[in-house]
Amino acid sequence: MSNLHRGGLPVGMEVTRLQIALGIPTTEVIPYSKIEEVLGINRKSVRFISICREWRARVYTENGLKLVAVRGMGFRALSASERPKHHL
Repeated sequence: MSNLHRGGLPVGMEVTRLQIALGIPTTEVIPYSKIEEVLGINRKSVRFISICREWRARVYTENGLKLVAVRGMGFRALSASERPKHHL
């Protein structure tokens, strides 16, 4: 996770709020409407996108889960069989 600040407002507190409210994501879709409700921000806003980008990165770093967007619906974690296999 990067705490790099690129001129906008920091998103760390909102990301933490999402983690607390949503827990560790599963393969079930987390609706955009639920994320909007937790954040109090419209999903079409740049801020919403920035927060979700950092949330997805944090979930990957902390839990090893890749969150993918489900078009028009929300986000879900890839199942073990959907995750790419790494070969050394």
